[in-house]
Amino acid sequence: MNRVSKKLMPAFNDIEGAILLVNAIDPQVATIEIFREAIQDIPHFMVLNKVDAVSVVRAQEITDCFKDELVIWASVIVKRGINGIRKELAKLPEGQIAVLGVFNSGKTSLINELTGTY
Repeated sequence: MNRVSKKLMPAFNDIEGAILLVNAIDPQVATIEIFREAIQDIPHFMVLNKVDAVSVVRAQEITDCFKDELVIWASVIVKRGINGIRKELAKLPEGQIAVLGVFNSGKTSLINELTGTY
């Protein structure tokens, strides 16, 4: 990655792929569904972040809400799931990748981890 830009974007015209983060503690499924609709035609995958803070049963319940989606279980802050995220990221088309999620879902932590920057 050459450049990281953190901003709200009105459209996804120049986006080649997306990562959608979901906070396992407060998944806000209805809001995440809006994000999913916005990226439905863009190659993407989902990350259920902070799974270390919920039970396996709860993490599975959240994952089940997103049928037909690849959902990687992760805890970015402790580097759980990072290899799986990198593997799926490598499958996305080259170009601009959007990192989406509600507040406190781990977007900045993921960007920092993937880029090695703060």
